[in-house]
Amino acid sequence: MILASSDPTETLARALRSVLENRDPRFDVWIVDMGWAMQPVDALHALLRDPRVHRVRCRAAGSSAAHNEAIAAARGEILAITDHDCEVSTTWVEEMIRAFDHDARIGVVFGDVAAAHPGDASTPEYRPAGELLARNVRDKSRVEGIWACMGVRRSTWESLSGFDERFGKGARFPGCADADLAIRALAAGTFVFETPRISVLSHRVLPAEEHRRAVAGYTYASGALLGSHLRRRTPGSSRLAAALARRWAEGRAHGALGSAPLGRWRRLAAFCHGVAHGALERGGPPSR
Repeated sequence: MILASSDPTETLARALRSVLENRDPRFDVWIVDMGWAMQPVDALHALLRDPRVHRVRCRAAGSSAAHNEAIAAARGEILAITDHDCEVSTTWVEEMIRAFDHDARIGVVFGDVAAAHPGDASTPEYRPAGELLARNVRDKSRVEGIWACMGVRRSTWESLSGFDERFGKGARFPGCADADLAIRALAAGTFVFETPRISVLSHRVLPAEEHRRAVAGYTYASGALLGSHLRRRTPGSSRLAAALARRWAEGRAHGALGSAPLGRWRRLAAFCHGVAHGALERGGPPSR
């Protein structure tokens, strides 16, 4: 299990405690220290002494780089990922394993992310209505989970050379690293599965201005993601673009945006800006 955090606070202690309370004991936890500016709180100190918990100090900037470092250090084929401000269910581990057992061709899994405080506009949610198996890139518009509740096979991560470190918080394009990995997996013939049976609560609450910046950044990154795959002519990317255009016309936003505080046309401008930059940007995931 991979857990990245920049602050060793009570929030992280709550997330780690929820993982350690899982009914299935077959796991280790790898916490990514993304430059802790303070000493861990007492509650976290006690949890860090659990023999299942390992701490990795991230040497690179950005959430994707942090996850790549942790996964490289971790053991096991099934990798479960959540955020430091989430609280996982007591069946999270066993349901994650069960999801991958659904089909040997599944390389990426997304679960249910619910707001711990319903009604807070800044809390990202992703609530799948039921189980869905995506088999190709054009199916990606129907499977849009977030890495607050995500699973990856190590063999899939390795075959794709990890998360693309141009995407994600603190990176060139501040978001969509999870979506990029899923698209590349689908393009490679690996399936992506979502299920509401794997569940977490998100405690994230952002001040209004920070929420606006986060929405603008995520929207820009989603455009860059699409532009990048259109430039590379990823099979199915043009159909994915058409599906996203239909969703835009219907006025639907990704759950990762919460209740988006930006006007529709400002979001469209950020998205188009991202598409242009993504189409021009060279690069890709790190070589491994």
